[in-house]
Formats: sequence, structure tokens, C-alpha cells
Amino acid sequence: MSSVADQPSRAAKESTQTYLHLHGLEVYIQDAAQLLLGSTQSCSNGTSSSTAMFMAEYLSSVVGGQHVLWRHHAYVTGTHHNRKVFLACARRVLAPTAAAGRLSMGDVHSLLLLLCPDFPLACVKNAWSSAAALQACTHACRPQNTACSSAGTANTTRTKPAQRVHSTAQSELDLTTQ
Repeated sequence: MSSVADQPSRAAKESTQTYLHLHGLEVYIQDAAQLLLGSTQSCSNGTSSSTAMFMAEYLSSVVGGQHVLWRHHAYVTGTHHNRKVFLACARRVLAPTAAAGRLSMGDVHSLLLLLCPDFPLACVKNAWSSAAALQACTHACRPQNTACSSAGTANTTRTKPAQRVHSTAQSELDLTTQ
């Protein structure tokens, strides 16, 4: 049984946990803790100032978007911010190469592996097929060559509907009288 005095602290704890979860901060706190514990430099010092400095640098890298390079796919996809930053990095890496020539799906996957060592091929295949479908749809939806399709109505394309009816009737009349 909990006392009334415990309720405000429990509410504050739940509020903090809700805030961390809502903003995806749990991922960063867990990652920073694992990196801090695994870091030999921070373990040798072990002071609170070195821990605070590490956290400040870590969070600065998150805000600055330098935190997703060479990280595992689970971390890269862990938050919306991470995905957005990774896509921006991937665009910067792929854009010059793509502009120079055509890239294959394997080329794209190889380049993405340089940014994320376990980037799944399935993600590249999915994006590749989506891009191909979009390209096919865009190509199919383009209007046909307007010079060919409007050859018979070239002199009526900029007229009002009533004028077009008159012009069309006149054209039909001209054809029947010849």
C-alpha cells in the first residue's frame, strides 16, 4: 500500500517517463549510458565532470546530426530524428555518385553499408521497387505529345467553348462541301 506522500513522486516519475517516451529520448539516454560505460577514457576518469562533458558532447552530436554515422540499423531507425538525419546523410553521399552516372541497387546498398554497417538489403530492395513503380506511374501519366494530338484542332485550342462549337461545325461543313 502506498502512502499519500509517495503519490506526488510517483506522478513526477510517470510524467518524466511519459515525456522521455513521447520525445524518443529513452533511446538516447540508453545509448549514451552504454557508450559511457564502454568508454575506457570515461571509466579511467570516472569523475562527474567527465561524465557531464561526455553527455554534453553526445547530446550536441544528436542535435547537430552527427550521431547516426557508422551506427547499427536498430539505432538509426530508433527515432524519427535518427531516420531523418540518416536520410540526409545518405542523400549527401549518394547525390554526387548518382549525378555522375547510373547506380545499381547493389551500388546503393554498398554505399549505405559505409554509413550503417548492417543496413538491410531488404530496405534497399523495397525502396528500389517503390521508386521504379513511381517512375513507371509518372511516365504513364505524362500527357502524350500535344503537337500530334492537337493537330486537328490547332486553330481552336485558345477559343471559348461556344467558339469551338462554331469552328467545329464550320470545319464539318467545309468537309461535306468538298
